Amino acid sequence: MLASFLQSLTTSILALFRQDANFKNTLPLHDYHGFQKARIPSATLAAIAAAHTVNPDELQAEWVVVTQDLLSEIHCHLRSRAYCIVMGAAEHVPDPARAFVFLHDAWMPVVAGQTIDIPPGAAHGFTIHPGGTLHFLSVQTPPIESAAGDDYEKV
Repeated sequence: MLASFLQSLTTSILALFRQDANFKNTLPLHDYHGFQKARIPSATLAAIAAAHTVNPDELQAEWVVVTQDLLSEIHCHLRSRAYCIVMGAAEHVPDPARAFVFLHDAWMPVVAGQTIDIPPGAAHGFTIHPGGTLHFLSVQTPPIESAAGDDYEKV
């Protein structure tokens, strides 16, 4: 039930990237454990959350860009569930190339449009090989980063 709800929210946010090629340019990227990520603005997330009748304070949504080898960044979120969609040309970013996700104890290649459901406590990670690229949208509940702290545990 929660995964389908997060999928619906993620699809709504993904539409912003598809409708406006410049949307990503309004999102400042910053480093987070080696990942580059930008939070979807609170007002934007609140409007989408309202359409889905959910409290926006219980959500976090981020555009994540993998720009380096992160094989050593296998981690889990003890409290948060993340639902991710791999982005590509339809969202005005490069299609994934030489890009991988770690889930279920194995590295697997990813493709544009692929969904990745990460339950709390599941070891996971994302990486690229030299010359690779990976962009994805991640929606989490509860937020991974909050006043309560950072729900990031390196495995």
